[in-house]
Amino acid sequence: MQAVQTQAEIIRRETVARSTLLLELRAKDLFSAGRPEPGQFVMLGPLKGDSTDPFLNRPFSIHRLSGSDRLELLIAVVGRGTRIIGTLEPGQRLSLLGPLGNGFSLPDPKRPALLVAGGLGVAPLFFLAEELCSQGARPRLLYGAGSVDLLVPTDGLQAQGGSVKLATDDGSAGFHGFVSGLLEEEPEEPGAYLAACGPMEMLKAVADVAESRKLELEVSLESRMACGLGACLGCTVFLPGGANRRVCCDGPVFLAREVFGP
Repeated sequence: MQAVQTQAEIIRRETVARSTLLLELRAKDLFSAGRPEPGQFVMLGPLKGDSTDPFLNRPFSIHRLSGSDRLELLIAVVGRGTRIIGTLEPGQRLSLLGPLGNGFSLPDPKRPALLVAGGLGVAPLFFLAEELCSQGARPRLLYGAGSVDLLVPTDGLQAQGGSVKLATDDGSAGFHGFVSGLLEEEPEEPGAYLAACGPMEMLKAVADVAESRKLELEVSLESRMACGLGACLGCTVFLPGGANRRVCCDGPVFLAREVFGP
């Protein structure tokens, strides 16, 4: 699917967790070449007009599609660029480039599907979970964060046929510990589909569980990006055996064995 450069209108801005915003955008042109896929992302840039602040675009995974021309993003307010985005009001516009990257492969709806999210890694996995539900699957989302105030709402997934189990590092909600520990408590299911997104340390722990259970695992990598098109090489990751890949256009979804080795 070819990416488009367009202007997106802000429909809604809502605080959904500590230092985390949900931004709903109307971007009709984004859907002109087809429907974005779970795991793809967009680049948000400066306001419409002559502004160059912030100078570099910021990448955000698509969290969900909320209509035929709308999408939702989760934004962690951590620096100057995201603080500026967080001040924008409904009706304002900003530059958007997308959809970008390669998404998750969608398994047969009859296969058990287990999705493991850490922090803002829940964004692409929630999109994937909703897509699987729409196909008749019953995905299970394991979602972890540092504490309960960092968890974004996931209630809508249960209403669609999915399920959610929570983990927090401090035990303030759900399982007391890392989400990879919650995964270890899940029963083994031969042939299950497994996908994960979150910090690299978490992905490695999930990959270890997948290897021990002989499950294929897809991981969505998080990376800083400047262009999103593979030109700047700023998101290059170095893989076992000396190969390198660009997260923006070779990913962000990879097989775990590509990233961590067999």
